[in-house]
Amino acid sequence: MEPTIEELQAARKVLVRIIQSRDDRAKFVPLVLALEKYVANKQALKDDLTRILAEVA
Repeated sequence: MEPTIEELQAARKVLVRIIQSRDDRAKFVPLVLALEKYVANKQALKDDLTRILAEVA
C-alpha cells in the first residue's frame, strides 16, 4: 500500500525538524526536495484522475 499524501506531508515535516537540529543540514536538502517532488506528482495525478472521472459523470 502506498502512503497517502497526508502521510508524506507529515514525513516531510519530520524530516525538516530533524534537519533543523543538525549542523550538516545542507546535505539533507535534496532528500526534502525529492519528497516534495514526489508529493507534488502524486497530488497532480490525484487531481488529474478526479478531473478525468468528472468528465464521465
